[in-house]
Amino acid sequence: MGESYLVICDDQPHDAILTDPGPQVIEVVKLLSRRTRLSLWRCKSLVSQLPATVLANVPVEVATSLVDELREAGACAHTEVKSRREQSTANWTVCVRWTGGGPGDQ
Repeated sequence: MGESYLVICDDQPHDAILTDPGPQVIEVVKLLSRRTRLSLWRCKSLVSQLPATVLANVPVEVATSLVDELREAGACAHTEVKSRREQSTANWTVCVRWTGGGPGDQ
């Protein structure tokens, strides 16, 4: 007697994109360093090469939270959903739900 499962993947990965650091560049660099755990030097490099993906393949809540903080610091930022081709290499959250018996079960 086999079992069947239905795999549900509804947590699409998102990127947080920084497009403009705004007038408080140092504060944005410090914020990025705190949130991404990258060095200040690396964060300064990201800010100088815009647009920059500052977080990649994260849940929407994480990306949105960072974008909100960046906007509060005066920066311009947004989130993007990964395209289908890019999703194949992304980290997925997979929920498995047992749907009952398998083929041939009555």
